[in-house]
Amino acid sequence: MSTDPTNGGRPKIPLAPRFWSKVNVGDLRECWEWDSAFDAKGYGAFFYNGRTRRAHHVALLLSEDSINTLDELPGDVIRHTCDNPACVNPKHLTPGTQSENIKDHVRRTRDDRLTDDEIREIRRKSDEGATYVELGEEYDRHRSNISAIVRRESFDWVD
Repeated sequence: MSTDPTNGGRPKIPLAPRFWSKVNVGDLRECWEWDSAFDAKGYGAFFYNGRTRRAHHVALLLSEDSINTLDELPGDVIRHTCDNPACVNPKHLTPGTQSENIKDHVRRTRDDRLTDDEIREIRRKSDEGATYVELGEEYDRHRSNISAIVRRESFDWVD
């Protein structure tokens, strides 16, 4: 086994065993929780190829035989079908676009409890100059949810 000069000359551990040793692996239907460092947004953080990477990206890399580097991952983002940023279960990860990721997030939030009248009111108040932050505080929603409502990325059926 070779040594790693950046790690005090300790033996270099192969990527897969080093990565999976930091995961609470369970049933394929369950979330596999990352059990190491996290970034500010709650995603697992893993040092790989000289820099810190999101753990769910590395999990997908390790699970796809046709992918050799993180640069080869398909899509703009890796989406969590479980909506759990700490999950690294490859069965819960799917490549996609940022737009799809935002739509997933909005779909999973409490916005489904808003009435059609509240949706119309949010859009009207936004047209009248209310900011997304102000509307978010008023309706107890994140500004990104308000933005999606106003731009008709969510609740597009409400006129």
